[in-house]
Amino acid sequence: DGGGGGDESEDDDDDGGDAGGGDGGRAGRRGAQKENRKQERKAQQHAEREARQQRETAKAEKQTKLSQRQQDKEAERLQREAEEKHAREEKERQEQEEFDKWKNLFAVDAEGEAEAAGQDEGAVGRFVDHIKVRKVVNLEDLAAEFRMRTTAAIDRIEQLEKMGRLSGIFDDRGKYIYITMEEMQAVADWLRRKGRINRADLVAGCNRLIRLAPTQEDKVRLEREAQSAAEALEEAGTEDAP
Repeated sequence: DGGGGGDESEDDDDDGGDAGGGDGGRAGRRGAQKENRKQERKAQQHAEREARQQRETAKAEKQTKLSQRQQDKEAERLQREAEEKHAREEKERQEQEEFDKWKNLFAVDAEGEAEAAGQDEGAVGRFVDHIKVRKVVNLEDLAAEFRMRTTAAIDRIEQLEKMGRLSGIFDDRGKYIYITMEEMQAVADWLRRKGRINRADLVAGCNRLIRLAPTQEDKVRLEREAQSAAEALEEAGTEDAP
């Protein structure tokens, strides 16, 4: 019997050892799980930081690109304005050169040169107005009116056409026909509608669309000018009479 009691004691010790080992295993597993969760949280936080940094970097890059585009647009606008300003100034300079050249060409050769000095601006206006009012002018008469050679009068008209002050055509009878821009447009529109036409139809169409005589108002004005000139001549003759 004593031997049997010894065996029971050994069995109890074995059971106690197994129980202690089981508690330790569970604690280890809990610690490992806790450590895993801790590592997962760290990994998640790290991923969130990375994602946040990427978003901030992308936002900064987008803002930089936007700012660069705005700067490029502003630079283009400033360059365009500078080019437009330069083009305007160049055009004004060329127009002034053309005008100055025209004025210099307008000087008379002999009589009346001193009288014409300092009156070029008015002479240009009178020259243009003389043609526009009459619509059709004889080039020799025009040259005589403004005390210049006929070739010089033709040069003046061509210069004024380049400046946009006059528009018209020279005919083969020594005349210049002033044609307004509206009349030119009307002829162009008529030609587009008609298509191919012969010379007779073209002449007939132009005669119908282009006014070749002064308006009634201009006729009255010309009559007054003629009357004033006649009165001035009469007064001059009276003063010269003994």
